[in-house]
Amino acid sequence: MFNLLIDLQDGFKNDHIVIYLDNKEIYKQNSVSSNMMLGFAARIEATSKERRVTLGIKITSRKLEKSLLLELDKIGAIGIAILNNEILIRQSSTPFGYA
Repeated sequence: MFNLLIDLQDGFKNDHIVIYLDNKEIYKQNSVSSNMMLGFAARIEATSKERRVTLGIKITSRKLEKSLLLELDKIGAIGIAILNNEILIRQSSTPFGYA
């Protein structure tokens, strides 16, 4: 079993978010907003039996969408942010920290 932490970080303001892992909805939330001081909005914990998965992100409130292939044996955390009306994704082998 592979674990993945998905952090919604900077740039969210009352957004409607849907996240998929291999086309299965794992997160759906209305009114997601970032804490500007922390650069953090939400954390989602996901697991998969598969080593390679496709992560899909839809921000329906802004008509933004992005997907990418992940190798979960190399990645432990994903950071998702919005900048200039684009979805930015950071990959990390360790969880992100917030102060």
